[in-house]
Amino acid sequence: GKGVFASVDFEEGEAIAPARIGNKRTPVGRYCNHGSPNAKMVMHQNGDVDLVAIDSIVAGNEILTDYFFNFISTRLTNYKMLIGGK
Repeated sequence: GKGVFASVDFEEGEAIAPARIGNKRTPVGRYCNHGSPNAKMVMHQNGDVDLVAIDSIVAGNEILTDYFFNFISTRLTNYKMLIGGK
């Protein structure tokens, strides 16, 4: 029964909030639900992860991601960093 809801409007490509800092998930990272995605998780070189809008999001709407995409993108990015890829 929990989720993440926009309190302001977000434009495509805009960072919404940190989802993981270091090895700790934030409430946004923990409670963002799966559905028709309007956001995605983006990993930075230091391993931190931000929730970023992939569509315009209107205040009051639930922010949703694709769990499979998030899993693959953060693991592949981390793997490429470990082996020295880009």
